[in-house]
Amino acid sequence: MPLTQWLRGPLKSWADDLLSESTLVEQGLLNVPWVTRMWRTHRGGAADYAHRLWTVLMLQGWLEASH
Repeated sequence: MPLTQWLRGPLKSWADDLLSESTLVEQGLLNVPWVTRMWRTHRGGAADYAHRLWTVLMLQGWLEASH
């Protein structure tokens, strides 16, 4: 699965919503600065955190769907 490209392309706005600082703070489950830094670094192309981010995104998606 080309997660790296998808998260920087067609899934970027979806991931931006789920990984927004306000959403992460509201849920209170994750280390917000760490996730935010990882997402910004990945989005900017300086590193590839696609698989780590995918795990976080699945949790975020599940939390969103369960509320």
